[in-house]
Amino acid sequence: MVFSYIENIANLLETEDQFDSYSDFLLSFLDFEIDELLITAFVRKTLAITTRHIASHKIPPSVLKKKLPSLYSKLLKLINLRYNRQIANNNPLWIIAGACLIDISGFLIDPSYKPRISITLPNAAGRSSDPGSFKRNLNKSATVEAANNRDTIKQKMQEFKEEGSNVLICAALADFTQDEELQQIAWDITLKSFKEALTMSENSLLLFEKELAEEIIRKSQEFSIGVISFTRNTLIPNSKHLSNDKLKEIIEIIDAGTTSFTRLSRQGFGNFCSDMLSKRCVETLIEVCKEGGEERLAQVGASVLANRCKEVMKEYLADEKRNGLIPLSRYFFYERDRRRVSVVVDLLEKLRSVRIRHLEPKGRMTEKVFEEGKGHLVYMMPILIKCIDTREVEIRDSIKDIFVDISKLIAIKQ
Repeated sequence: MVFSYIENIANLLETEDQFDSYSDFLLSFLDFEIDELLITAFVRKTLAITTRHIASHKIPPSVLKKKLPSLYSKLLKLINLRYNRQIANNNPLWIIAGACLIDISGFLIDPSYKPRISITLPNAAGRSSDPGSFKRNLNKSATVEAANNRDTIKQKMQEFKEEGSNVLICAALADFTQDEELQQIAWDITLKSFKEALTMSENSLLLFEKELAEEIIRKSQEFSIGVISFTRNTLIPNSKHLSNDKLKEIIEIIDAGTTSFTRLSRQGFGNFCSDMLSKRCVETLIEVCKEGGEERLAQVGASVLANRCKEVMKEYLADEKRNGLIPLSRYFFYERDRRRVSVVVDLLEKLRSVRIRHLEPKGRMTEKVFEEGKGHLVYMMPILIKCIDTREVEIRDSIKDIFVDISKLIAIKQ
């Protein structure tokens, strides 16, 4: 009841000073202290109210410009609660904050955004459940309210003008994407926050028991997959107006999803890290860089893709060497090892089937290969040669097919 009252106060505000004070009041509830676990409910409700207000454009752009840095800073602080031993596995607050980070960014950047992320939340007993009533209600309310708002913007603005209402309220109903300064702030803070949220702290995880570290890594990977999906479905389609520097940051976000967990694997957490995130990141890079995609993004991302694919193959070689004479596909101690083979085969098949431009040719003999958009295969040849004697038949066959394709193109050149 109290929070319904707090939420409805926004309908009575008119001036920028009133919205400014109201926003500060809301943000004050996001200051979470470990010794005050009972405040969790207040934080959850505040996140729901804040997200709904942004989704329905109730907070004017002039106020959002000032409050977004503080809001995102508090969201990142909540996300980093995953490293706190006292609440890391028993409190879903950091997961909820991660979902809100994604959804708020979506509502700011894309006027037609609908929440897409699905993160499994633990219930009060600590067991996994569905995304939870909080997330369902938040998404439903925010989506419905935003949709209704967009459908009636012109009508409401006309009503406000006829009634002589505050111009500030009319401005709040306008599309966020029409405010260039707000868009600049939203993009800057979103890209920066995503990169920070995707970076895992290996040193913090080393202090946890094995079971707790595994659970934190698993949930963090789920969150990271949500960020990568959001990047692919929302950030990239709305990025055509961005500078090359900003496009580079988008590529860095996609690559960071894999980089962070690769470092974890090298720190001894390899058995906890799923290949699904790495696969999703590489697939997104391929989609961005392949012929027919966004030209400027492809120019920035082509070399990153080539390097990332080489890293995936290096990890495979390291795993195979670790397992000795037993092929990974038959190594029953770790399910991850068996999945790794199918991931590598799928990657090689995708790389063989796509055309990727914007890579610097390597020598005159391979010019035709680059002209045909297959230069990424040349970039990978050194690591593929090392994999040619792998014990996995499927991978050997895929590499053989790639070498045959390259040989044919070189023969045409000759």
